[in-house]
Amino acid sequence: MSKYKERTPQFFQFKEEGDEIEGVLLGVSDTVVQENDTKRYTVQTVDGLNAFLGGTQIDALLEGVEVGTQIKLQYTGTTKTASGRTLKQFRLWTQED
Repeated sequence: MSKYKERTPQFFQFKEEGDEIEGVLLGVSDTVVQENDTKRYTVQTVDGLNAFLGGTQIDALLEGVEVGTQIKLQYTGTTKTASGRTLKQFRLWTQED
């Protein structure tokens, strides 16, 4: 019997306004989704290991946030661009030392 336990993150999606994830940022990796390059973020929450995909605003908000930082990321709704494209909007909080 192995002394190791496999840790597979649960995939988290921001679906409803107000959805949020809070925990320690464990890592950022590059991945491909439907032939598009994107970032995958892994966070340790009180409920376990979770992962979510980046996007324009998530990537901009989390740029420069160091692995090991306590974060809270909240989906606040959508907005329309000048070209009519709908974008999800987010707010980010980081824990101060």
